[in-house]
Amino acid sequence: MDKKREWTEKLVYVSIWAALLITPVLHSNLEDGGNTIPLFNAWIRLLPFFLVFLINNSILLPHFLLRGKWGIYLLLAAGSVLAIASLNTLLHPWIHQWLTPPPPLDPGRFPHPRPPHALLFLGQCLLSLLVIGFNTAIKVTRKWMDDAQEHLETKMTFLRQQISPHFFMNTLNNIHALVDLDPENAKESCIRLGRMMRYLLYDSESGRTRLSKEVEFMQSYVELMRLRFTENVKIELNIPASLRDVDIPALLFIPLLENAFKHGIHPRGESFIHIHLEQTPKSIRFTVHNSSYPAIGDSPEKHSGLGLANVRHRLHLLFGKEELLTVLPNSQTFTVILELPL
Repeated sequence: MDKKREWTEKLVYVSIWAALLITPVLHSNLEDGGNTIPLFNAWIRLLPFFLVFLINNSILLPHFLLRGKWGIYLLLAAGSVLAIASLNTLLHPWIHQWLTPPPPLDPGRFPHPRPPHALLFLGQCLLSLLVIGFNTAIKVTRKWMDDAQEHLETKMTFLRQQISPHFFMNTLNNIHALVDLDPENAKESCIRLGRMMRYLLYDSESGRTRLSKEVEFMQSYVELMRLRFTENVKIELNIPASLRDVDIPALLFIPLLENAFKHGIHPRGESFIHIHLEQTPKSIRFTVHNSSYPAIGDSPEKHSGLGLANVRHRLHLLFGKEELLTVLPNSQTFTVILELPL
């Protein structure tokens, strides 16, 4: 549940009822010992509608309607309206007599006729239904917005979790290859991997992170991958030393790197991966340019697999558009450019 939306909803209710209570005060004459009876009379007339609102907002909506019990809710809401309207109609003559003392008898004037009970009852029901309808519309709208946000967060968590197993599988394979060839580097890689796991499990858990932490994670990833490849693979990582540390979505850069190392390295020929990050006052531009070696029979477009689809989906959920990611494939190179707005 979004606390901000919850307090906004409460503020709307308080503002409306405060306005309804203040309006009679503004139209009454309380100076110089003015008559307060019309003021209290107006407030008394608001009381049944306030009771209907309290019952609907505090009991019927949260316990029945928002739990999918539409039939029970409609029956109880109708019963509440009818009961309160009936009670108010029955008590209205006594309340009116108590708050409005009879005027002096004037033989030439007839008393002002009171509205029939049926008309008073019908008016009470219609106004009560308006109160319930307005209250229900606000509550259902907020519930829909909360559910939409929860669904978005669930999808974002799922997409982030797709990154972690894929990354760990590749990294563990790298370390396994180093155990016999270079045990010291394998130990160092295990330590580095432990720090990266801590970042994946804790620092990026909320879905947001600092740019400095994401860059540190990316640098560790690249250094870990360097251990696996020979001098035939040219890896360049260009990141400015002075970056403004801002809050960004976590783990958007790593799938692009994984994609480059997966598809841009030839097992025997020369290959390259160039990584560049630059920051402007309004955006972060992340570019990965690498050699392209698609599998036999595959087009260069198939270079973009699960990782890029994941990034596109997350960008759509976060910003409502996928065009922040540009893919430039050809037969020999593959370039992806991520323009992340700040």
